[in-house]
Amino acid sequence: MTTLEVAELDAVLEVPWQLVDYERWLATQPASDDYLFTQALPRFRASARDVLKKPADLSARSAAQGVELVSALLGGALSLSGVSRAQAERVLSLIDGDRSVAELRSLAPDRQVFERLLELCLGKVLFVPLAVAELEARVSGTELVRFVGNPYEIVRTYWENMVEVREHAQITLQDALTADTALRWLRRLHVVALMGRSLDRFYRPPSRLAGSGIRPGALYTRTSELLDTPTETLILSGPRVGSALLGGEHYQALLFEHDPEALAPTRRLRDPSGLDWGRLVHGRAPDEAKAIAWFLPPRPITERHLSALFEAFADAVHASNRADNAGTLQGLAQFHFRFVRLHPFRGANQSLCMNLVNLLLGRGGAAIPQLLLDQLALRSGETAYLELFRRAVTAYRTSGDSNARWSALNQKKQLSYALIERLQRAPSLTAARELVQAAPDAAAAALLL
Repeated sequence: MTTLEVAELDAVLEVPWQLVDYERWLATQPASDDYLFTQALPRFRASARDVLKKPADLSARSAAQGVELVSALLGGALSLSGVSRAQAERVLSLIDGDRSVAELRSLAPDRQVFERLLELCLGKVLFVPLAVAELEARVSGTELVRFVGNPYEIVRTYWENMVEVREHAQITLQDALTADTALRWLRRLHVVALMGRSLDRFYRPPSRLAGSGIRPGALYTRTSELLDTPTETLILSGPRVGSALLGGEHYQALLFEHDPEALAPTRRLRDPSGLDWGRLVHGRAPDEAKAIAWFLPPRPITERHLSALFEAFADAVHASNRADNAGTLQGLAQFHFRFVRLHPFRGANQSLCMNLVNLLLGRGGAAIPQLLLDQLALRSGETAYLELFRRAVTAYRTSGDSNARWSALNQKKQLSYALIERLQRAPSLTAARELVQAAPDAAAAALLL
């Protein structure tokens, strides 16, 4: 065998096959139309070893379009099409609260019916509470979502990978504090977020960029390319993040009462040293129907950007070690603000960053949902954002057991949603301000107080 032939064989040995598998898998995944995960849909999937449970009174009854699964304990019925009452009853009779999904698959007289019921009913009338409880004990799902609903709304691979991100970040935290190792530390965590520690548990972020490929651990260095015409701005290529005035103009005006530039259609943000931290533009791609607000992250990513990013995180770590809550909050707010504006990866930026934020907030019992903090940071100046971040931690820190935490945070979400809807209908900003003053608990949940 020649030296060249040996070299060619060795080249195959060096191929990152796990990454090849991830990219092939990613190409098969459908695009998401719910970037903010605002829809209350079950997304959790059962694994073969999970023990499947049902309410004791769950029964099947015939319905016009198929069958209904009814439970007084759950307070309602679930309609299913394509399944007969007899088929549903045979499956339900096998679910005894002790058998695993794998056992039930092997026992089900009609495997397709079982799979359909599992897909349609998990998180609604069928549950895997032991699996959820195990994940919740490691990292609460309330810290991994924007808006708390119930645990079954979380994509399981995302939850599992974020648990491993948190655990790996914790044991390697010292690497984040050293200039020579901090960036590689962050890039490794991004790999774990998308592929898991074993590199075979794949997750697709809902980012629009996922459709054109996500490179685990690779910095997204491409520069946004614009073309200004006499009538509009065209975005030809490069990174961009949607930056609509979520919640409506009255809500945003009250949020940014002390930072009115955040409401402007265009804004370029530089820090006191002159370092660029991205800009807002109003534009569209040539193939898009209408122009909307976009945030364009700063490019190129420079050593000064990375130094500012990791210095803020190090400040937060050191403050946390001293039990300096104010210092921790300031460092974390700066870190989050700079991270989401830098947008260093093609996807999973917010989820990765907030996982690290909650790693430190959790030391003081103040871990919070992600909310819309990244969206606010893309419009805000840094000083104004520090106040919004402080409000979020004050309003959403919770105590008690897991059930109490999910319940309390869900109530805060409902309060904030209801107030924001009222603000959207308010006839004027003055009327909107009066609504806020009349509902201080809801206003705090909406980060207005």
